[in-house]
Amino acid sequence: MTHISNQIRIDGPREAVFDLVTTTRTWPQWHPATTAVAGVTDRPLSLGDQVRETAVIGGRVHEGTWSVVEHQRPIRVLLHIDAGRIEIGYTFSEADSATVLIRELSYRPEDFAGGATNPGGLEARMSAQSEEALQHLKWLVEHQLLLDANKRITREILERAFNQRDFVAVEEGFTAEAAIHDPGMDFRGPAELRGGLESLLTAFPDFQFTVLEALAEDDRVVLRYRGQGTQRAEFLGIPATGQRIDYRGIILVRLEGQKIAEFWAQPDQLGLLKQLGAQMSTNT
Repeated sequence: MTHISNQIRIDGPREAVFDLVTTTRTWPQWHPATTAVAGVTDRPLSLGDQVRETAVIGGRVHEGTWSVVEHQRPIRVLLHIDAGRIEIGYTFSEADSATVLIRELSYRPEDFAGGATNPGGLEARMSAQSEEALQHLKWLVEHQLLLDANKRITREILERAFNQRDFVAVEEGFTAEAAIHDPGMDFRGPAELRGGLESLLTAFPDFQFTVLEALAEDDRVVLRYRGQGTQRAEFLGIPATGQRIDYRGIILVRLEGQKIAEFWAQPDQLGLLKQLGAQMSTNT
């Protein structure tokens, strides 16, 4: 058996790095040899899980089933393919706020093209491929962790403001010149936003904001949300009705660092007004 070891430092907590590395649907994104995976792909691996992999190594297509034979989250995971013909182990150790990942590969040279006649050349190619894979993995994990952080930051700011009535979250969570766009009106900065939020919560003192789904890309976060409450004061020119509302909407934010710099809200305003009994005019 030939043994190859490569390591890399990834900025992120060990548990998160472990879970992303062992979620196999990402394998084709970071390993240059992997072309397809099947089986357990939608969650981090557990002991006994199996994954079917298709890979191209040395111009030859290889297919096999990996089995998780050792699993100690978030420290180590070991996989065997086809009764141990190939073995891959991942070891995760903490380094300040980062994670050092060691990837260890053991294989039989004769199983791969050129391995029987030039095992040294095969080892060099395998090592280079493993190094390339870890570089891709580093970018993928750090990028995904950043997107996850952006979703978490956005959600925490809005849930504090809407659900906890914590207006300090507005001052802390939005930039001084943040642009807020609501249907038919714009605000500038935390002070104006706070005024608009206070008006909403006065009209609906039991208002509840629930995130249904969150997506992130670069510095943007999109939330699909649910708004619920009971109208106890005037809202959009409609006197208090005591009517219960339950609607959906979309919010898009742009972040600068850990603060919201732009905010677009698109509630289902027509549905909301209908629930409040507003009379809709029709132009013909």
